[in-house]
Amino acid sequence: MCSRHTVKLSGWFVCALAAVCSFRIEVSKSNEPDKAATPANDSMPAEKAGPVRSDNGLAMKFVWCAPGKFLMGASYSTRGQVEVTLRRGFWLGKYEVTQKEYQRIVGTNPSYFSVEGEGSKEVSGKDTNRFPIDQVSWDEAVAFCQTLTDLERKAGRLPAGWSYTLPTEAQWEYACRAGTTTKYSFGDKLSPGDAQIAGDKQGALGGPGPDGVEFSLATTTVGSFRANPWGLCDMHGNVWEWCRPEDSSLTGGADLEVAFLRQTQFYRGGGWECNAYDCDSAMRRGGLPNNRYRYLGFRVALSPSNK
Repeated sequence: MCSRHTVKLSGWFVCALAAVCSFRIEVSKSNEPDKAATPANDSMPAEKAGPVRSDNGLAMKFVWCAPGKFLMGASYSTRGQVEVTLRRGFWLGKYEVTQKEYQRIVGTNPSYFSVEGEGSKEVSGKDTNRFPIDQVSWDEAVAFCQTLTDLERKAGRLPAGWSYTLPTEAQWEYACRAGTTTKYSFGDKLSPGDAQIAGDKQGALGGPGPDGVEFSLATTTVGSFRANPWGLCDMHGNVWEWCRPEDSSLTGGADLEVAFLRQTQFYRGGGWECNAYDCDSAMRRGGLPNNRYRYLGFRVALSPSNK
């Protein structure tokens, strides 16, 4: 359920959407990442999730997600749950892409919740450099990943056969659950003390919450809340996250992914404008590839590009 601050949408989406490191990075005129980072190693951790790498020009942190299987989806949905196997491990951004990182690569900052954005009053006096990028379309998120891939390959930091992409929905949910089978990666309950969300399970929106916790009316600095069991932050709340398309039938299987572009793309995780119900590990919403909303951003995966 979204708050009254959600932008106007058309059709069924009105209800459906009701989802670093130690060294300093300077923005260069070319927007090209620094070339001082250590070249990436082709060897990938194989047994357990959790190792972190940041050997890229943005020093963006990535968490290793080892191969494995899990039950995807929700028991309460019409699709139910299906068993999915991910035979190849992947790296997933520890945080959602920040405004500073996006501007570093693209050269612009379209965020509503930024110093020069339409929502500047809501974030007045705050440093929004490490707020998640928002109001970015699926097309723009894909372009960011492609540009980052090109720059890192040119700099010799990208392992052969790997590329920066959006995570597939299966990768995203696998990483969000982080070995858990509960509704959220923190258990079966989620409160504003656990994530940047707008309300509780009863749908309260805005204003003071239980025990003095304030419900959110905007995004916040990435990593402001505890990480999930694998060390990933903001998998619930803050901004919804665009994903890469995969088999829409969700019949289970291995390495779900499709190569063609559908009209509708999906995003996961819920956002600052949602109550807890919309932020569980299995929740998914859809939109057109050129849609831009103040509650929608993305995180990057470093994925094997060959099967």
